[in-house]
Amino acid sequence: LVNDLKKAGEDLGFSSEEAKFLAKETVETSFFLLRKTRLSPSALRLKVTSKGGTTEAGLRVLSEGGSWTEALSAAEKRAEELSLKE
Repeated sequence: LVNDLKKAGEDLGFSSEEAKFLAKETVETSFFLLRKTRLSPSALRLKVTSKGGTTEAGLRVLSEGGSWTEALSAAEKRAEELSLKE
């Protein structure tokens, strides 16, 4: 998973070191939250996913069989859209 996320980050223009850091921190934080909250992965995902947000955009791509690169690209696109809202 970390390698897949790292590759996706590199595909989006992050340096290898930046992508590795972000991927590792994402996975470690996810596991930390699972341990701390004792929620199932599905329940935790519901708690951290805002309707219409970046996580939802990325998860939609993954649920439709898309790649990690496509998911991160969708999340990035959604972030740009949200930043333009007034």
